[in-house]
Amino acid sequence: MAMANPIPELIDLRLAGTTTEPYFTPKALVLELTQPYLLVIENPFDVSYLFYCEGFAQAIYTHFIQGTPNVSVNSITLAPHSKIQWLITPMQLGEFAFAELSTDAQYPKHRGHITIVEAQQTPLIYAKPRVDNTEKAPQSVQAPPVERPSAMHRGD
Repeated sequence: MAMANPIPELIDLRLAGTTTEPYFTPKALVLELTQPYLLVIENPFDVSYLFYCEGFAQAIYTHFIQGTPNVSVNSITLAPHSKIQWLITPMQLGEFAFAELSTDAQYPKHRGHITIVEAQQTPLIYAKPRVDNTEKAPQSVQAPPVERPSAMHRGD
């Protein structure tokens, strides 16, 4: 069984488009169960938005979140011209829609998807060390050829 990588994988999620038609890019994220991720969510606009993702927070473990003035069960406030760092580890399989919401919006216009899948079962391959008993000269120096006596001359 492959072990989860303890080093978080970086994912940049950014609002793009215009102030009246914002959307997150990329639109689809695939996360592996038990693999830590550092989500960096950026809002380059002059207005606040919400990163809305119903049920996602219940399927992950949040190690920390910083850079946001407000967090709720299903959304994170993205202040104008801000970046949020959210260190998470997915703990449950599932699919979750996410979207941007302006503070006055009734429903999101553009949706993306986060899918949490089983960790890849990549077999670990161990290379056997090569046993080489011959002396090696440093790469910058050419060693002269070594004459080895045959079995006849060794006195056998």
